[in-house]
Amino acid sequence: MKAQLKKLHSAYGEILYKHKFGRSETHRLELRNVETDQVIAWHQFQLKDGDEAKKAAAAAFAAIVKAAMTKQAAS
Repeated sequence: MKAQLKKLHSAYGEILYKHKFGRSETHRLELRNVETDQVIAWHQFQLKDGDEAKKAAAAAFAAIVKAAMTKQAAS
């Protein structure tokens, strides 16, 4: 399995994006099965500055992964 963060930009790039478009770009964490290239779980979120926002995104992704793995084990 492999976890990926899509649309990852530097903090400066994120500021420029927000200034130009007036909104933050959404990012997506994905957990993929490497053998089948199938997405097992994903979480889409707004990239925000600060440790609390990062912890909240990580916790939400972990909960989604846990639910997906439980569902996969049951079937």
